[in-house]
Amino acid sequence: MSDLELVNVFNTLYILSCRVVILDGRKKVVFRNPATIAAIPIILGLINAFCGVLIFNERLNIFMSNVAQLSSLARFFAINFTAPVLGVLFLLDRHNISDMMQRIILFDEHFRKATNNCQTIVRLRLVRAQLKLIGIIYSLMIGFRLLICVLFFDKYGLCTTVMLISSLCLELQFCLQKVFVQSFAEHLTIRYQLLQNTLISNRPDRKRLIPSLKLYDRLISMQQLLANTFGVQLLLSTLMPFVSCAVVTYGSLHFLTLNVAVVHLVMEPIYVIPSIALFFGFAFQFDRLAGAEQEFKNAIKSLQYEATEEHSEDYLNFLDLINLKLMTESPKITACGLFTVNLQVFYNVFAAIVTYIMILFQFRDFEK
Repeated sequence: MSDLELVNVFNTLYILSCRVVILDGRKKVVFRNPATIAAIPIILGLINAFCGVLIFNERLNIFMSNVAQLSSLARFFAINFTAPVLGVLFLLDRHNISDMMQRIILFDEHFRKATNNCQTIVRLRLVRAQLKLIGIIYSLMIGFRLLICVLFFDKYGLCTTVMLISSLCLELQFCLQKVFVQSFAEHLTIRYQLLQNTLISNRPDRKRLIPSLKLYDRLISMQQLLANTFGVQLLLSTLMPFVSCAVVTYGSLHFLTLNVAVVHLVMEPIYVIPSIALFFGFAFQFDRLAGAEQEFKNAIKSLQYEATEEHSEDYLNFLDLINLKLMTESPKITACGLFTVNLQVFYNVFAAIVTYIMILFQFRDFEK
């Protein structure tokens, strides 16, 4: 049983306009309220922007007084921009997303035929774990932020309260969007592993090897479609954690030198923890996908080394042709062609965060 039913969870949470349904005994992908789902992050973004502009006009002198306040504006605009843009992109790319999910359904059907109707259970364990993490942490954070806003309502006022809650809702929207994109990486990773296990458990002859290679071609085409569809989403999913972590870290270091309440000092760093955890999972998923594909290639190549004199010359020549085909470069999952998404990106982002914080500290000299 496939875990494609998780798509319906994202649809229920107003992240995706597609659902998987059973029609005539087969799984089909249908659209449900695409315009409504795309409108939600846009409306939240407009509300957040309106409140932000009012607050900025009221506290212009405060925002212009130091680098920490100015850098917080960069994070505000990033949050206000990313989730609505991704919502629109999901709307525009809904046919590609539907095609991707339909291809996964067809892959599972062909895989069952190639393995004599073997029922394989597919569980997106990492995606499920991240959804649980998001649900728990953001429920706590929304409750905590509401409590803070109620306790300090005289200080914050209605406009700030609305902005704080809407900003958190936009962050939640963005996190769910990011988890959905990486769910495809786990789908493909698991299916590469299924193909590899089939090769290992049943050393195939030419007749049995051809269906596995056709399934491999299907996975490669899905990988290419994934790269073509989500390039901008991957770029924004990388830039957003960079901006949030850099600004929050610098702001916390700055506020350590001031006499501020402890609750205000720790509030923002707590909010950025799930962003870091989800970004690591995001990079890990795509790194794992590349590794699973390479392991399948190695399993195919090993067949040639294990061939014996009992195998026909025709079979050996067939393996040579396969290895030549596997030497071609596979499609890479990139962020608009700028960089390949993998764990190295995670490490590079944190190196860039340190550099960015050092630059912000250099600008503190202009405050004096």
